[in-house]
Amino acid sequence: MKKILSLLFSLAVFSPSALLVVSCGKNINNSEKQLIAVSSIEGELTTILTSQSEQWDLNQLQNQIDTQFGDGEITVRRVPQSQTKNFDSQEIKDSLIFKGNADISNSYVYFDEISLDHTYTIKEDTTIYFDDEMIQKFNEILNSEDYLYQPWTVEAFQAELIKQGICDENVKITKTDYDWLEGDEQKEATFTIQGLGNIDNLDVYGGSVSIKHKYTHKILIDINKIVEIVSDDFIHEYMFQSLETSIIQTELNENHGENQIIVNEPVRNSETIDDSKIIIHTDTYELNGQAKPTNSLLYYGTRTLTHHWIENIEDPSFAKTKTIYQAKGKVEITESQNFSEIKADIIYKLGIHQKGNDFGTLIGVKAKIVPSTLPKEITNISQMFQGNQYREIKGIENWDTRNVKNMTSVFEDADLFNGNITNWSVSKVTSISKMFKNAKVFNQDLSKWRIFTSKVDTSEYDAGLSFNSWAQKNRPRFLP
Repeated sequence: MKKILSLLFSLAVFSPSALLVVSCGKNINNSEKQLIAVSSIEGELTTILTSQSEQWDLNQLQNQIDTQFGDGEITVRRVPQSQTKNFDSQEIKDSLIFKGNADISNSYVYFDEISLDHTYTIKEDTTIYFDDEMIQKFNEILNSEDYLYQPWTVEAFQAELIKQGICDENVKITKTDYDWLEGDEQKEATFTIQGLGNIDNLDVYGGSVSIKHKYTHKILIDINKIVEIVSDDFIHEYMFQSLETSIIQTELNENHGENQIIVNEPVRNSETIDDSKIIIHTDTYELNGQAKPTNSLLYYGTRTLTHHWIENIEDPSFAKTKTIYQAKGKVEITESQNFSEIKADIIYKLGIHQKGNDFGTLIGVKAKIVPSTLPKEITNISQMFQGNQYREIKGIENWDTRNVKNMTSVFEDADLFNGNITNWSVSKVTSISKMFKNAKVFNQDLSKWRIFTSKVDTSEYDAGLSFNSWAQKNRPRFLP
Protein backbone atom coordinates (compact mmCIF):
# COMPACT_ATOMS: atom_id res chain seq x y z
CA MET A 1 0.00 0.00 0.00
CA LYS A 2 2.92 2.46 0.89
CA LYS A 3 4.49 1.85 -2.50
CA ILE A 4 1.26 2.78 -4.21
CA LEU A 5 0.97 6.02 -2.22
CA SER A 6 4.61 6.93 -2.94
CA LEU A 7 4.10 6.44 -6.64
CA LEU A 8 0.96 8.58 -6.61
CA PHE A 9 2.84 11.39 -4.74
CA SER A 10 5.69 11.36 -7.22
CA LEU A 11 3.26 11.74 -10.09
CA ALA A 12 1.45 14.54 -8.31
CA VAL A 13 4.57 16.61 -7.40
CA PHE A 14 6.55 16.32 -10.57
CA SER A 15 3.82 16.32 -13.15
CA PRO A 16 3.47 19.74 -14.84
CA SER A 17 -0.32 19.21 -14.90
CA ALA A 18 -2.75 19.26 -12.04
CA LEU A 19 -3.12 15.94 -10.31
CA LEU A 20 -5.73 14.52 -7.99
CA VAL A 21 -3.88 13.45 -4.84
CA VAL A 22 -5.25 10.44 -2.96
CA SER A 23 -4.24 8.70 0.25
CA CYS A 24 -5.34 5.13 1.27
CA GLY A 25 -7.85 5.26 -1.50
CA LYS A 26 -9.31 8.56 -0.19
CA ASN A 27 -9.00 12.21 -1.56
CA ILE A 28 -6.76 14.44 0.65
CA ASN A 29 -6.99 17.61 -1.50
CA ASN A 30 -9.81 18.29 -3.80
CA SER A 31 -8.33 21.53 -5.12
CA GLU A 32 -6.11 21.59 -8.12
CA LYS A 33 -2.80 23.57 -8.26
CA GLN A 34 -0.70 24.51 -11.29
CA LEU A 35 2.90 23.50 -10.55
CA ILE A 36 5.77 25.59 -11.95
CA ALA A 37 9.33 24.44 -12.46
CA VAL A 38 11.90 26.89 -11.02
CA SER A 39 13.90 26.50 -14.23
CA SER A 40 11.08 28.24 -16.10
CA ILE A 41 11.68 31.52 -14.18
CA GLU A 42 15.45 31.57 -14.71
CA GLY A 43 15.25 34.95 -16.44
CA GLU A 44 13.38 36.59 -13.60
CA LEU A 45 15.79 35.18 -11.04
CA THR A 46 18.75 36.39 -13.08
CA THR A 47 17.24 39.89 -13.18
CA ILE A 48 17.03 39.91 -9.41
CA LEU A 49 20.64 38.73 -9.07
CA THR A 50 22.06 41.32 -11.44
CA SER A 51 20.19 44.17 -9.84
CA GLN A 52 22.98 44.39 -7.32
CA SER A 53 26.63 44.96 -8.22
CA GLU A 54 27.93 43.72 -4.87
CA GLN A 55 27.75 40.37 -3.18
CA TRP A 56 24.22 39.53 -2.09
CA ASP A 57 23.38 39.13 1.53
CA LEU A 58 21.38 35.86 1.59
CA ASN A 59 18.68 37.26 3.85
CA GLN A 60 18.18 40.26 1.57
CA LEU A 61 18.10 38.05 -1.49
CA GLN A 62 15.60 35.71 0.16
CA ASN A 63 13.37 38.67 0.94
CA GLN A 64 13.46 39.70 -2.70
CA ILE A 65 12.49 36.17 -3.77
CA ASP A 66 9.66 35.99 -1.25
CA THR A 67 8.34 39.38 -2.33
CA GLN A 68 8.25 38.45 -5.98
CA PHE A 69 7.22 34.78 -5.88
CA GLY A 70 5.56 34.36 -2.50
CA ASP A 71 6.74 33.62 0.99
CA GLY A 72 8.45 30.22 1.25
CA GLU A 73 7.86 29.30 -2.40
CA ILE A 74 11.55 29.26 -3.29
CA THR A 75 14.50 28.91 -1.00
CA VAL A 76 17.96 30.27 -1.98
CA ARG A 77 21.27 29.05 -0.67
CA ARG A 78 24.87 29.66 -1.55
CA VAL A 79 26.90 26.75 -2.84
CA PRO A 80 29.69 26.27 -0.29
CA GLN A 81 33.21 27.20 -1.55
CA SER A 82 31.79 28.11 -4.92
CA GLN A 83 33.28 31.61 -5.21
CA THR A 84 35.86 32.13 -7.92
CA LYS A 85 37.87 35.36 -8.32
CA ASN A 86 39.38 36.99 -11.41
CA PHE A 87 42.33 38.99 -10.04
CA ASP A 88 42.80 40.94 -13.27
CA SER A 89 39.29 42.35 -13.35
CA GLN A 90 38.57 42.14 -9.58
CA GLU A 91 35.44 40.09 -10.39
CA ILE A 92 33.97 37.35 -8.17
CA LYS A 93 31.59 34.61 -9.32
CA ASP A 94 29.14 33.39 -6.69
CA SER A 95 27.03 30.20 -7.28
CA LEU A 96 23.52 30.12 -5.80
CA ILE A 97 20.83 27.38 -5.78
CA PHE A 98 17.14 28.30 -6.01
CA LYS A 99 14.91 25.41 -4.86
CA GLY A 100 11.14 25.24 -5.21
CA ASN A 101 9.38 24.01 -2.04
CA ALA A 102 6.21 22.49 -3.51
CA ASP A 103 5.29 19.01 -2.27
CA ILE A 104 2.19 16.98 -1.45
CA SER A 105 1.93 18.42 2.03
CA ASN A 106 1.77 22.15 1.15
CA SER A 107 0.19 24.55 -1.23
CA TYR A 108 3.44 25.88 -2.84
CA VAL A 109 3.52 25.76 -6.64
CA TYR A 110 7.26 26.01 -7.45
CA PHE A 111 9.16 22.73 -7.66
CA ASP A 112 12.56 21.60 -8.84
CA GLU A 113 15.74 23.64 -8.38
CA ILE A 114 18.22 25.62 -10.47
CA SER A 115 21.78 26.83 -9.96
CA LEU A 116 22.67 30.38 -11.11
CA ASP A 117 25.91 32.34 -11.01
CA HIS A 118 26.10 35.95 -9.75
CA THR A 119 29.15 37.88 -10.95
CA TYR A 120 30.02 41.11 -9.14
CA THR A 121 32.97 43.46 -8.83
CA ILE A 122 34.87 43.90 -5.61
CA LYS A 123 34.26 47.49 -4.42
CA GLU A 124 37.57 48.99 -3.36
CA ASP A 125 37.72 52.37 -1.62
CA THR A 126 40.32 54.34 -3.58
CA THR A 127 39.51 57.63 -1.86
CA ILE A 128 42.55 59.66 -0.77
CA TYR A 129 41.69 60.87 2.71
CA PHE A 130 43.32 64.02 4.10
CA ASP A 131 46.29 63.02 6.21
CA ASP A 132 48.78 65.01 8.30
CA GLU A 133 51.03 65.66 5.31
CA MET A 134 48.19 67.06 3.20
CA ILE A 135 46.91 69.17 6.08
CA GLN A 136 50.38 70.61 6.54
CA LYS A 137 50.46 71.56 2.84
CA PHE A 138 47.05 73.22 3.14
CA ASN A 139 48.35 75.25 6.05
CA GLU A 140 51.59 76.21 4.30
CA ILE A 141 49.70 77.52 1.28
CA LEU A 142 47.02 79.30 3.28
CA ASN A 143 49.58 81.07 5.47
CA SER A 144 52.29 81.56 2.85
CA GLU A 145 54.34 84.77 2.58
CA ASP A 146 52.23 85.92 -0.36
CA TYR A 147 49.24 86.21 1.94
CA LEU A 148 50.74 87.72 5.08
CA TYR A 149 49.27 91.09 4.12
CA GLN A 150 46.16 90.21 2.12
CA PRO A 151 43.08 87.98 2.51
CA TRP A 152 42.36 84.83 0.52
CA THR A 153 39.21 84.28 -1.48
CA VAL A 154 37.78 80.76 -1.70
CA GLU A 155 38.31 80.79 -5.47
CA ALA A 156 41.94 81.86 -5.25
CA PHE A 157 42.75 79.32 -2.54
CA GLN A 158 41.15 76.43 -4.46
CA ALA A 159 42.91 77.48 -7.66
CA GLU A 160 46.25 77.43 -5.82
CA LEU A 161 45.58 73.95 -4.38
CA ILE A 162 44.76 72.67 -7.87
CA LYS A 163 47.80 74.42 -9.34
CA GLN A 164 50.07 72.69 -6.84
CA GLY A 165 48.40 69.33 -7.46
CA ILE A 166 47.25 68.90 -3.88
CA CYS A 167 43.57 68.42 -4.67
CA ASP A 168 41.05 68.88 -7.47
CA GLU A 169 38.00 70.98 -8.25
CA ASN A 170 35.65 68.50 -6.55
CA VAL A 171 36.96 69.43 -3.12
CA LYS A 172 34.53 71.82 -1.44
CA ILE A 173 36.01 74.87 0.31
CA THR A 174 34.13 77.29 2.53
CA LYS A 175 35.31 80.10 4.80
CA THR A 176 34.07 82.33 7.56
CA ASP A 177 34.20 86.10 7.19
CA TYR A 178 37.44 87.74 8.22
CA ASP A 179 37.14 89.20 11.71
CA TRP A 180 39.44 91.57 13.54
CA LEU A 181 41.68 90.13 16.20
CA GLU A 182 42.64 92.21 19.20
CA GLY A 183 43.86 95.59 18.03
CA ASP A 184 43.33 97.03 14.59
CA GLU A 185 46.02 95.37 12.52
CA GLN A 186 45.23 91.66 12.09
CA LYS A 187 42.21 89.81 10.72
CA GLU A 188 41.46 86.07 10.79
CA ALA A 189 39.16 83.65 8.96
CA THR A 190 38.65 79.87 9.08
CA PHE A 191 38.78 77.85 5.86
CA THR A 192 37.12 74.41 5.79
CA ILE A 193 38.35 71.96 3.15
CA GLN A 194 35.99 69.03 2.56
CA GLY A 195 36.67 66.10 0.27
CA LEU A 196 33.47 64.54 -1.06
CA GLY A 197 34.99 61.18 -2.00
CA ASN A 198 33.99 57.86 -0.43
CA ILE A 199 33.61 54.19 -1.39
CA ASP A 200 30.37 54.88 -3.24
CA ASN A 201 31.63 57.52 -5.70
CA LEU A 202 34.55 58.37 -7.92
CA ASP A 203 35.63 61.60 -6.18
CA VAL A 204 39.31 61.39 -5.41
CA TYR A 205 39.63 63.15 -2.05
CA GLY A 206 37.80 62.58 1.23
CA GLY A 207 37.77 63.92 4.74
CA SER A 208 37.41 67.39 6.23
CA VAL A 209 39.80 69.83 7.90
CA SER A 210 39.53 73.44 9.13
CA ILE A 211 42.51 75.81 9.05
CA LYS A 212 42.82 79.43 10.18
CA HIS A 213 44.34 82.18 8.02
CA LYS A 214 45.60 85.33 9.69
CA TYR A 215 46.95 88.37 7.86
CA THR A 216 48.08 91.88 8.73
CA HIS A 217 45.68 94.47 7.41
CA LYS A 218 47.45 97.42 5.73
CA ILE A 219 46.00 100.86 5.05
CA LEU A 220 47.58 101.55 1.68
CA ILE A 221 48.50 105.02 0.44
CA ASP A 222 48.28 106.02 -3.20
CA ILE A 223 51.37 108.12 -3.93
CA ASN A 224 49.33 110.15 -6.41
CA LYS A 225 47.30 111.51 -3.49
CA ILE A 226 50.30 112.77 -1.55
CA VAL A 227 50.26 116.56 -1.73
CA GLU A 228 53.98 117.02 -1.17
CA ILE A 229 55.92 114.00 -2.36
CA VAL A 230 59.11 115.97 -1.59
CA SER A 231 59.32 118.93 0.76
CA ASP A 232 59.27 122.60 -0.22
CA ASP A 233 62.68 122.98 1.42
CA PHE A 234 64.01 120.33 -0.92
CA ILE A 235 62.55 121.97 -4.03
CA HIS A 236 63.83 125.36 -2.92
CA GLU A 237 67.31 124.03 -2.32
CA TYR A 238 67.57 122.66 -5.84
CA MET A 239 66.01 125.50 -7.83
CA PHE A 240 69.30 126.14 -9.57
CA GLN A 241 71.04 122.79 -9.68
CA SER A 242 70.46 119.28 -10.96
CA LEU A 243 69.33 116.37 -8.84
CA GLU A 244 70.88 112.95 -8.69
CA THR A 245 68.45 110.09 -8.15
CA SER A 246 70.31 109.15 -4.97
CA ILE A 247 69.51 112.57 -3.49
CA ILE A 248 65.83 112.21 -4.33
CA GLN A 249 65.81 108.68 -2.92
CA THR A 250 67.25 109.94 0.35
CA GLU A 251 64.56 112.63 0.50
CA LEU A 252 61.82 110.08 -0.19
CA ASN A 253 63.18 107.75 2.48
CA GLU A 254 63.25 110.54 5.05
CA ASN A 255 59.73 111.72 4.25
CA HIS A 256 57.93 108.42 3.70
CA GLY A 257 60.07 105.59 5.05
CA GLU A 258 62.91 103.43 3.84
CA ASN A 259 62.34 102.23 0.25
CA GLN A 260 58.59 102.80 0.45
CA ILE A 261 58.90 104.75 -2.81
CA ILE A 262 61.63 104.12 -5.39
CA VAL A 263 62.81 106.71 -7.91
CA ASN A 264 64.07 105.80 -11.39
CA GLU A 265 66.64 107.62 -13.51
CA PRO A 266 65.18 110.75 -15.11
CA VAL A 267 64.41 111.80 -18.65
CA ARG A 268 66.27 115.11 -19.11
CA ASN A 269 65.38 118.00 -21.39
CA SER A 270 66.63 121.58 -21.59
CA GLU A 271 66.10 124.80 -23.54
CA THR A 272 67.83 128.17 -23.72
CA ILE A 273 65.81 131.32 -23.05
CA ASP A 274 65.93 133.85 -25.89
CA ASP A 275 69.50 134.72 -26.75
CA SER A 276 70.72 134.55 -23.17
CA LYS A 277 72.82 132.00 -21.41
CA ILE A 278 69.95 131.04 -19.13
CA ILE A 279 68.98 127.40 -19.57
CA ILE A 280 65.76 125.87 -18.30
CA HIS A 281 66.27 122.21 -17.41
CA THR A 282 63.33 119.85 -17.07
CA ASP A 283 64.15 116.48 -15.51
CA THR A 284 61.29 113.99 -15.17
CA TYR A 285 61.60 111.16 -12.66
CA GLU A 286 59.27 108.20 -12.27
CA LEU A 287 58.37 107.27 -8.70
CA ASN A 288 56.98 103.86 -7.81
CA GLY A 289 55.31 102.82 -4.57
CA GLN A 290 56.63 99.45 -3.45
CA ALA A 291 53.65 98.08 -1.53
CA LYS A 292 52.79 94.50 -2.47
CA PRO A 293 50.76 91.70 -0.88
CA THR A 294 54.05 90.06 0.10
CA ASN A 295 55.51 92.94 2.11
CA SER A 296 54.65 95.39 4.86
CA LEU A 297 55.15 98.53 2.76
CA LEU A 298 52.26 100.97 2.49
CA TYR A 299 52.75 103.13 -0.60
CA TYR A 300 51.53 102.05 -4.03
CA GLY A 301 51.05 103.58 -7.46
CA THR A 302 53.23 105.38 -9.99
CA ARG A 303 53.67 109.10 -10.46
CA THR A 304 56.14 111.50 -12.01
CA LEU A 305 58.24 114.10 -10.30
CA THR A 306 59.26 116.96 -12.56
CA HIS A 307 62.24 118.98 -11.47
CA HIS A 308 62.70 122.33 -13.19
CA TRP A 309 65.97 124.06 -12.49
CA ILE A 310 67.53 127.13 -13.99
CA GLU A 311 71.15 127.45 -15.04
CA ASN A 312 72.95 130.79 -15.34
CA ILE A 313 70.06 132.66 -13.72
CA GLU A 314 72.30 135.72 -13.12
CA ASP A 315 73.12 136.20 -16.81
CA PRO A 316 73.35 140.00 -17.18
CA SER A 317 72.18 139.88 -20.79
CA PHE A 318 68.72 138.74 -19.68
CA ALA A 319 66.25 141.60 -19.24
CA LYS A 320 65.84 142.53 -15.57
CA THR A 321 62.18 143.28 -16.10
CA LYS A 322 61.39 139.65 -16.94
CA THR A 323 60.16 137.21 -14.33
CA ILE A 324 60.77 133.46 -14.67
CA TYR A 325 58.19 131.32 -12.85
CA GLN A 326 56.57 127.90 -12.81
CA ALA A 327 52.81 127.39 -13.05
CA LYS A 328 50.95 124.11 -13.53
CA GLY A 329 54.21 122.24 -14.04
CA LYS A 330 55.49 124.51 -16.81
CA VAL A 331 58.18 127.20 -16.73
CA GLU A 332 57.01 130.57 -18.09
CA ILE A 333 58.49 134.03 -18.67
CA THR A 334 56.65 137.32 -18.33
CA GLU A 335 57.28 141.04 -17.97
CA SER A 336 54.04 141.51 -16.10
CA GLN A 337 54.35 142.89 -12.61
CA ASN A 338 50.86 141.92 -11.48
CA PHE A 339 50.73 138.30 -10.34
CA SER A 340 47.35 138.47 -8.66
CA GLU A 341 45.82 136.45 -11.51
CA ILE A 342 48.83 134.25 -12.22
CA LYS A 343 48.76 130.96 -10.30
CA ALA A 344 52.50 130.62 -9.96
CA ASP A 345 53.90 127.86 -7.72
CA ILE A 346 57.57 128.84 -7.91
CA ILE A 347 59.29 132.09 -8.77
CA TYR A 348 62.83 131.52 -10.06
CA LYS A 349 63.72 135.11 -10.95
CA LEU A 350 62.02 138.30 -9.75
CA GLY A 351 61.50 140.93 -12.41
CA ILE A 352 62.45 144.48 -11.39
CA HIS A 353 60.24 147.42 -12.33
CA GLN A 354 61.31 151.02 -11.86
CA LYS A 355 58.82 153.62 -10.60
CA GLY A 356 60.54 156.97 -10.35
CA ASN A 357 63.28 156.59 -7.82
CA ASP A 358 61.86 153.33 -6.53
CA PHE A 359 62.54 149.88 -7.86
CA GLY A 360 59.69 147.54 -7.25
CA THR A 361 58.99 143.96 -8.12
CA LEU A 362 55.88 141.74 -8.32
CA ILE A 363 52.57 142.23 -6.55
CA GLY A 364 49.98 139.62 -5.56
CA VAL A 365 52.41 136.67 -5.66
CA LYS A 366 50.59 133.45 -4.74
CA ALA A 367 53.67 131.18 -5.01
CA LYS A 368 54.97 129.10 -2.12
CA ILE A 369 58.62 129.16 -3.24
CA VAL A 370 60.63 132.22 -4.26
CA PRO A 371 64.36 132.94 -4.64
CA SER A 372 66.26 133.11 -1.38
CA THR A 373 67.94 136.32 -2.52
CA LEU A 374 66.10 139.60 -2.97
CA PRO A 375 67.76 141.72 -5.68
CA LYS A 376 69.55 144.56 -3.91
CA GLU A 377 68.05 147.12 -6.32
CA ILE A 378 64.57 146.54 -4.97
CA THR A 379 63.31 149.23 -2.61
CA ASN A 380 59.57 148.57 -2.80
CA ILE A 381 57.87 145.28 -1.95
CA SER A 382 54.41 146.71 -1.27
CA GLN A 383 51.55 144.27 -1.93
CA MET A 384 54.08 141.63 -2.93
CA PHE A 385 52.37 138.71 -1.15
CA GLN A 386 48.94 140.22 -0.84
CA GLY A 387 46.37 137.40 -0.74
CA ASN A 388 48.96 134.61 -0.55
CA GLN A 389 47.35 131.48 0.96
CA TYR A 390 50.43 129.59 2.14
CA ARG A 391 51.41 129.32 5.78
CA GLU A 392 55.04 129.65 4.80
CA ILE A 393 56.62 131.23 1.74
CA LYS A 394 59.87 129.42 1.26
CA GLY A 395 62.83 131.68 0.45
CA ILE A 396 61.86 134.96 2.10
CA GLU A 397 63.10 134.09 5.59
CA ASN A 398 66.64 135.35 4.93
CA TRP A 399 65.98 138.20 2.52
CA ASP A 400 68.27 141.16 2.89
CA THR A 401 65.76 144.02 3.09
CA ARG A 402 68.18 146.76 4.16
CA ASN A 403 67.37 148.77 1.01
CA VAL A 404 63.59 148.31 1.21
CA LYS A 405 61.62 151.45 2.03
CA ASN A 406 58.05 150.43 1.32
CA MET A 407 56.39 147.39 2.89
CA THR A 408 52.81 148.59 2.55
CA SER A 409 50.27 145.73 2.46
CA VAL A 410 53.02 143.19 1.81
CA PHE A 411 51.07 140.47 3.66
CA GLU A 412 47.61 141.99 3.53
CA ASP A 413 44.89 139.30 3.31
CA ALA A 414 47.50 136.56 3.58
CA ASP A 415 45.23 135.04 6.18
CA LEU A 416 47.23 131.79 6.63
CA PHE A 417 50.70 133.29 6.59
CA ASN A 418 52.89 132.70 9.62
CA GLY A 419 56.36 132.58 8.07
CA ASN A 420 59.56 133.57 9.75
CA ILE A 421 60.63 137.11 8.81
CA THR A 422 62.39 137.86 12.08
CA ASN A 423 65.67 138.69 10.31
CA TRP A 424 64.21 141.25 7.94
CA SER A 425 65.73 144.68 8.28
CA VAL A 426 63.37 147.64 8.55
CA SER A 427 66.07 150.24 9.02
CA LYS A 428 65.08 152.24 5.91
CA VAL A 429 61.37 151.44 5.87
CA THR A 430 59.06 154.44 5.65
CA SER A 431 55.73 152.57 5.42
CA ILE A 432 54.34 149.44 6.99
CA SER A 433 50.77 150.54 6.51
CA LYS A 434 48.40 147.55 6.38
CA MET A 435 51.45 145.27 6.32
CA PHE A 436 49.64 142.52 8.24
CA LYS A 437 46.06 143.56 7.64
CA ASN A 438 43.86 140.47 7.90
CA ALA A 439 46.92 138.22 8.30
CA LYS A 440 44.94 136.58 11.06
CA VAL A 441 47.28 133.83 12.21
CA PHE A 442 50.58 135.66 12.08
CA ASN A 443 52.36 135.56 15.46
CA GLN A 444 56.10 135.45 14.68
CA ASP A 445 58.69 137.17 16.85
CA LEU A 446 59.43 140.65 15.41
CA SER A 447 60.77 142.04 18.65
CA LYS A 448 64.12 142.85 16.95
CA TRP A 449 62.42 145.34 14.68
CA ARG A 450 62.87 149.00 15.63
CA ILE A 451 60.35 151.27 13.95
CA PHE A 452 60.46 155.02 14.38
CA THR A 453 56.90 156.22 14.28
CA SER A 454 57.96 159.74 13.44
CA LYS A 455 59.35 158.49 10.14
CA VAL A 456 57.20 155.44 9.34
CA ASP A 457 53.57 155.20 8.29
CA THR A 458 52.20 152.53 10.61
CA SER A 459 48.50 153.02 9.95
CA GLU A 460 46.58 149.74 10.19
CA TYR A 461 49.80 147.76 9.98
CA ASP A 462 48.32 145.01 12.15
CA ALA A 463 44.59 145.50 11.41
CA GLY A 464 42.82 142.17 11.69
CA LEU A 465 45.58 140.37 13.57
CA SER A 466 44.61 138.15 16.45
CA PHE A 467 46.05 140.12 19.33
CA ASN A 468 45.52 137.22 21.68
CA SER A 469 47.82 134.97 19.64
CA TRP A 470 50.46 137.59 18.83
CA ALA A 471 52.04 138.18 22.17
CA GLN A 472 53.06 141.70 23.11
CA LYS A 473 56.64 140.58 23.58
CA ASN A 474 56.84 139.42 19.97
CA ARG A 475 55.69 142.69 18.44
CA PRO A 476 57.98 145.29 16.88
CA ARG A 477 59.38 148.05 19.09
CA PHE A 478 57.83 151.36 18.15
CA LEU A 479 60.05 154.28 19.01
CA PRO A 480 59.30 157.98 18.81
